[in-house]
Amino acid sequence: VDFGQPPSGRKVRPWNGGKNDPTQRSISGKVTPLDHQAILITSVWMTNKTQCCPAEVKGICYYSAQDVSLGQFLRDSCFNLSLKCQNLSCKKSVIDHSLSFIHNDGLINITVERMDNPIPTSALKQQHQQEDVDSSEPDEPIATWTYCTKCGIVVTPLIFLSKQTWQWSFGKFLEVYFYNRDALMN
Repeated sequence: VDFGQPPSGRKVRPWNGGKNDPTQRSISGKVTPLDHQAILITSVWMTNKTQCCPAEVKGICYYSAQDVSLGQFLRDSCFNLSLKCQNLSCKKSVIDHSLSFIHNDGLINITVERMDNPIPTSALKQQHQQEDVDSSEPDEPIATWTYCTKCGIVVTPLIFLSKQTWQWSFGKFLEVYFYNRDALMN
């Protein structure tokens, strides 16, 4: 697993690209919070219940070069309909795939669906501004809601990602999802 280079200011550890050298432990010789700012996950792209690409084990050091923000992940990996499958013989769009993240006994399946009646852009911008969300993000705001997959009725109000949620480490989001069973995921 390649964790790449650690972010500036963080001690080099074997699991984030350093050498297995006992002198690289923390100054006190004890485990520090920085030793636990990473997660290993397995990701796999599926289409029609068939694995499209080999599963990949990825290491993410939070808020580092291997990480992206939650908003960037959603924009670049989920909403980018020009994104094509890594399997050269597939050529299908992200909308024809599901992306799964696996860690320990947890699983997140991400499926992108095209909306029959998209929310008008003007309504999105108006509600986004009313909620006092920082509109410095370069793209359209990201709205979230929950709907019943059986009847198709929206069961929660439209909520926009705040600036803090947009900037949240995607790796940290995965950790909270997999380990904090009390966290509410809307």
